[in-house]
Amino acid sequence: IIEERSWEKSAFHYDNVIKAMLTLFVVSTFEGWPGILYVSIDSNAADVGPKEDFRPIIFLFYFIYIIILAFFMINIFVGFVIVTFQSEGEADFKNCPLDKNQRNCIEFALNAKPIKLYIPKNPIQYKLWSFATSPLCENTVFLAII
Repeated sequence: IIEERSWEKSAFHYDNVIKAMLTLFVVSTFEGWPGILYVSIDSNAADVGPKEDFRPIIFLFYFIYIIILAFFMINIFVGFVIVTFQSEGEADFKNCPLDKNQRNCIEFALNAKPIKLYIPKNPIQYKLWSFATSPLCENTVFLAII
């Protein structure tokens, strides 16, 4: 007994522009792209079922598309986002009388930490130093200010 069968399209195909754009988007996300690759390789003429490995050269399209998209387009997008954030950060200092180099110098000086920690050898100086650098001293000064 011969059953009549019908060929159903894959969910991702290139038969119209909208579906083609969706297919390329799915390939660009790297989710499920090997399945789309195999369906494309097996594809045949219009309204004809697939033939296994009918067009193996199709892999070149996907290979080049992924290389160009992954290495160039995504890097360009990330670079654009970084440049935008940098320009927005510079906009905060628009009315500042200092130039960028002077602001960087001040920021460096404020964030600088000494390379060598001075610890007094005299016992009385050491007790005063340990109190002055302790959180207890900070809290005491904070309460005195309040």
